[in-house]
Amino acid sequence: MLLKFALSLLLLVAVPISAAETTSEPAKLLGTWIALEAQRDGAPDQEALGHQLAFMASRFRIESKGKLMYAGTYTLDPAVQPARIDFWHDEGEAKGAVWEGIYRLEGDRLVICDDAFDPARERPTKFTTSPGSGHVLITFERSR
Repeated sequence: MLLKFALSLLLLVAVPISAAETTSEPAKLLGTWIALEAQRDGAPDQEALGHQLAFMASRFRIESKGKLMYAGTYTLDPAVQPARIDFWHDEGEAKGAVWEGIYRLEGDRLVICDDAFDPARERPTKFTTSPGSGHVLITFERSR
């Protein structure tokens, strides 16, 4: 019986655990992300391309061409589907506003759909925008 327990323990120790399984959801977002694709209210949003979204602990910053546009804190709820993200602005153009959104993390790609175009709108439930939705959909790639 002791041999069986020892072998079981050895197997548990020998099985590697992937980094994805041991990293918390907020830790997966840390760093800088560059906007590659963007839609606003159902149309392409060329203005958002190249925006840099940085996550640092519980804070975020969005810059364009080296200029601060938005900053504040963010919260995540990965337990619901689709996972939720909220941006609470305390600096920049949207100071005092809250953007409610959803997100999907796919390796080095991060997709966020939120009500940034019209914060009075409801949180999106799908990764799409349409005319009059007030939603923004942006695909980011992790910066190297």
